[in-house]
Amino acid sequence: PQNPKTPLSTDDIIFISDLYSLAPFFALGIYVCVECDHPLFSSHTKYEHQTPWPAFTKPIRNDSLKKIRESEPQESSNCYALKVSCGKCGNGLGHEFVGDGPGGKGSRF
Repeated sequence: PQNPKTPLSTDDIIFISDLYSLAPFFALGIYVCVECDHPLFSSHTKYEHQTPWPAFTKPIRNDSLKKIRESEPQESSNCYALKVSCGKCGNGLGHEFVGDGPGGKGSRF
C-alpha cells in the first residue's frame, strides 16, 4: 500500500464520486474521496462483481472508512451490510456487504 505520508501523483488518483458511472472503469491507482482526497481503496483490491458498481475487498487503510451497521440484511445479497462513509470527512460511499466478497467470503465494498 501507498505510504500515507507520501503525496499521491495525479496519475495515481481516481476520484470516487458517482460510483455507477465508474462500473466499467478499472483504472490502476488509489481511489480517493471526491470531497477531501482521503485514500479509500487500492485498485489491487478491486474485482469484477455482478453488480453495476465497482467492488473492492478491503479499504487501503484502517482509517479510510467509517462504518455503521444497518438494522436488517440487504435483500440483494441476503448478507448484513454496513453503511460506509469516508473516514475523514464522512462523505457517503455506499455499503460493505459482509460475507459477499470473492467466492462468498470476506467483504464487498
